[in-house]
Amino acid sequence: MKPSEIIAKNIKKLREIQNLTQLQLATKSKIPRSTLATIESGESSPSIDTLLKITESLSVTLDELVSKTRPKTTLIRAKDISKQKKADGAIIQRKLIPDPIYGMEIDHLILKPNSRMRGVPHIKDTREYFSCLNGEVEIYCDGEKFSLRKGDVLAFPGDRPHSYYNKGKKDAEGFSVIVLAKLA
Repeated sequence: MKPSEIIAKNIKKLREIQNLTQLQLATKSKIPRSTLATIESGESSPSIDTLLKITESLSVTLDELVSKTRPKTTLIRAKDISKQKKADGAIIQRKLIPDPIYGMEIDHLILKPNSRMRGVPHIKDTREYFSCLNGEVEIYCDGEKFSLRKGDVLAFPGDRPHSYYNKGKKDAEGFSVIVLAKLA
């Protein structure tokens, strides 16, 4: 299915769920009804400005307009979930869930003994959380050191320099949750 067809299907479905006619949505979005009709037919690829007007009028995210419909139930095998090795293989970073969550990243981290990983600072006002599942993890953020043990959670500004360190003799693991700042 082409992107314009996905957008067409999603806009029509969301419009109908909200019991809006094409004319009502067009008026609310401040776009011509003929433009909306062309978009809903899948014949045109709307500009980002037009899509943003529609998202605001429908009170949905841009992701909801451009994403393919997901099946209701999906079994994803471990072998099919994205996994990256970092720090020369000393750290394994695995997506907790394969479907993107708008404005959020969730990773499962396994840190081998004596391994260190630098975090990448994100956009301003991003929040980051690390929940320690096993072992001991030191997190350095903006010049401060925080020691976490099993069950501890650290919330910190994700837009600042930070790093993770396993000083223990066993693997350490935890979940990293990044909540991206909303763009104005």
